[in-house]
Amino acid sequence: LADSNLALNASRIRSLLSRLAADLSVHLYLEDKELYPAILSHADPAVRAKGSAYMEEMGGLMATFKLFIAKYHSTELILAVPLTFVQDTESILQALTQRIAAEETELFMMLEGLPI
Repeated sequence: LADSNLALNASRIRSLLSRLAADLSVHLYLEDKELYPAILSHADPAVRAKGSAYMEEMGGLMATFKLFIAKYHSTELILAVPLTFVQDTESILQALTQRIAAEETELFMMLEGLPI
């Protein structure tokens, strides 16, 4: 059943992956150009260190995401290995979700109330 749902929706799934990749690229561009330069020049060394660690971590996650997008750049590639695609998708989405949660609960909470 999962394979048939994937087959029926492969084009839509691929389209959504393209949209996610574009949105994530814009988000990261804004972080790189606005947020992280401010964090890395912050007076508090703990804030700078946390910001630097987050930048490095996201670079690795983005590289993994780009490999994922390249691996499944067509509906045919998605349909060729449906179970692997589902597993890979769950893995990358979990990593992105954890990253967002960490930013919101650690980094942004650290910055709350601090002048940037």
